[in-house]
Amino acid sequence: MAYRDLIAEMLDMPRPPATFVSVDVEDYFHEVPGGEAEYERRGLTSNLPDNVARLLDLFAEKGVKATFFVLACAAHRLRPAIARMLNEGHEVASHGFGHLRATWTEPAVYRDDLIKAKAVLEDIAGRPVIGFRAPFFAVTESNLWALDVIREAGYAYDSSVCPVKNFAYGIPDAPEAPHRLKNGLIELPLSQTRLLGYRFMVSGGFYLRAYPFWLTRLLFGLRAKTLPRILYIHPWENDPPRLNPWDSGIDHPALKWKPRLMKWIVTYNRRQAFPRFSALLDALPGGQSLASGLAR
Repeated sequence: MAYRDLIAEMLDMPRPPATFVSVDVEDYFHEVPGGEAEYERRGLTSNLPDNVARLLDLFAEKGVKATFFVLACAAHRLRPAIARMLNEGHEVASHGFGHLRATWTEPAVYRDDLIKAKAVLEDIAGRPVIGFRAPFFAVTESNLWALDVIREAGYAYDSSVCPVKNFAYGIPDAPEAPHRLKNGLIELPLSQTRLLGYRFMVSGGFYLRAYPFWLTRLLFGLRAKTLPRILYIHPWENDPPRLNPWDSGIDHPALKWKPRLMKWIVTYNRRQAFPRFSALLDALPGGQSLASGLAR
């Protein structure tokens, strides 16, 4: 089955299109299997609470509201930060519990992970968690079952699908615009840009670190005027160089212009129409009842 067979309807987005800042709240060691266990066993260095606090300070200074996709296995170390996120008008969403890669995981195991993550985050946040983003964006043509698992776990929207194709993830025939799937899940695809016949990811993370700054600005500026712009960053990208013992430094050329990059990210978000992913859902036909009904 192709991805387009799963689509029920394209969503008519409110105008003007929003620019969203999102944060995948994880640490550098979560990039490898068993990362949280290795952190505890080896006593690895972690600046996660401080890095999240720095982002919250920056967002508060610039008046930015963001969606934080929190990795639930680390949430117990972030209780004050999660409380602050909510108090300052940000959204808390789910990044799963154990940072499992769906393309390497059985459906039942993945479902249990997502359900556990939602329960942990809702217990800490004290309110419903309706959004999800898959670790590694690992929803591909080979594991479309993951979209049903995300819905069955109780999430109203997902922001995992990348309408590109590379060695690790991507669904090249996925629409670039937000859409609703037949199972009821709303999909908010990551941003990409067409240039010279190719699709380039321009959303954030590795691409913000690896692309020259001028190329990031060019590609983001070429993003279709009618589509939401979705940026994502990781707290560990605020770490000083070489803090991460597994980091070769090769994929971090952006560190030397990081302050300018962060300023650009939040400035782009100044004219946003909606400050959080959940606020976008509220603006769709049906309003708040849409999100609350899907999340049940």
